[in-house]
Amino acid sequence: MPKREDKKIDMQEIMEIYKKVGTPGAPHKLLAKLEGSWTTRTRGWMEPDKPPTESAGTCEQKLILDGHYLRQEYAGDMMGVSFSGINFLGYNNHTQKYESVWIDSMSTAIYYFVGTASADGRTITQECSYDDPVRGPSVWRSVTKIKDDDTQEFEMYITPKGGKEEKMMEMTATRKEAGSSTQTTGTPRATTSPAQSADRMQRPSLASGGTRATITRSFLTSG
Repeated sequence: MPKREDKKIDMQEIMEIYKKVGTPGAPHKLLAKLEGSWTTRTRGWMEPDKPPTESAGTCEQKLILDGHYLRQEYAGDMMGVSFSGINFLGYNNHTQKYESVWIDSMSTAIYYFVGTASADGRTITQECSYDDPVRGPSVWRSVTKIKDDDTQEFEMYITPKGGKEEKMMEMTATRKEAGSSTQTTGTPRATTSPAQSADRMQRPSLASGGTRATITRSFLTSG
C-alpha cells in the first residue's frame, strides 16, 4: 500500500485504510474451503539414499476470528512417539503474502513461515529461517498444493547454510467424507489446510557425521 507522505490523512481515511486491509478477501475464501476433517499419510526421509519412513495421522482445520485465519491441528505419531502440532495460517492483505505460525509437542520453538501463492492460488510456497541446534542456520521451504476440494499435497525441504537443498518429507491429506466440503447450514466445516501440515521428525545430518538434527514440518503449506 502506498505511503501517504504528501498530505495529512484524517482519522476517517485512516480507519478506511485499516478496514480495507483487515477485511478477508479471495485468499481467505480459498482457506475457508479447507475447513473440515482430514486424514494424512506422511513419508519422511531419514537419509537421502534410504527408504522413507511412513506414518498416518489426522488434521482438523477451522477458521477463527471471523474468518481471518485458519487453525490447523494435527495428531499422529512420529517414529513411535505420540505427536501433535498446531498451525495458524493467514493471508496478509497488506503485504499480499501468506503467513503462518507453527508449534508442536516435540519442540519449544515457534516457527514463522512466509511466502506467496501461484497465479491460481492453489500452490502456496513459504520459507522459514531457523538456527538448528545441530545443523546451524538453515532455511526450510514448504510447498502446499491444493489438488482439489478433497486432496492436498505438502512437501518440506531444508537448505543448511552452505549446503544443498534436501527433501525432508511429503504428505498427502484426504478429506474425510470426500465430496461434502461444507455443512448443510452453510457454515464451513473444520478441516486440514494446504499450507502448512505439520509433522516432526529427526533426521541424521550428513554434514555432522550422522548426528541427528531436529526438523519440523509445517503444512502449509500450504502452505
